[in-house]
Amino acid sequence: MKSGKFSFLGVIISIFLIALGAYNLATSSVWDYDTIVVTIILVIVGVTYAMSTFVPAWLKSAVFVDGLVFGISYFYVTSPLNVLFGIVGLLLLILAILAYIGKLPNSLLRLFYQK
Repeated sequence: MKSGKFSFLGVIISIFLIALGAYNLATSSVWDYDTIVVTIILVIVGVTYAMSTFVPAWLKSAVFVDGLVFGISYFYVTSPLNVLFGIVGLLLLILAILAYIGKLPNSLLRLFYQK
C-alpha cells in the first residue's frame, strides 16, 4: 500500500470522479442512456483509480475493467461519443492484455509492475 501525498491525491481524484458522476445523474432532467452510461463510467473509473492507488498490483486489472466498461458503453451511447468510447475501450483492453503478457516496452511495462 502506497502512502503519502500521492495516495491522498488519488483519494481526492477518486472522490471527485464519483461525486461528478453522482452530480451528473442528479442534475440531469432526463435520464437517458447517455446520462446513465457516463455516470457509470465516472463512478467505475473513480473506484478503479482508488484501487490502483492503494494496491499498485491491481493496476492491470483496473485498466482492463475500465477498458471493458468503455467498450460495453459503445453499445449504449449515441453517436459520436460511442465511437470515441469504443476506441478508448479497445485501446485500454489492448494495453491491459499486453501488460499481462509482458509485451509492452520496458518504459510502459514498469508502470504496471511498481511496488
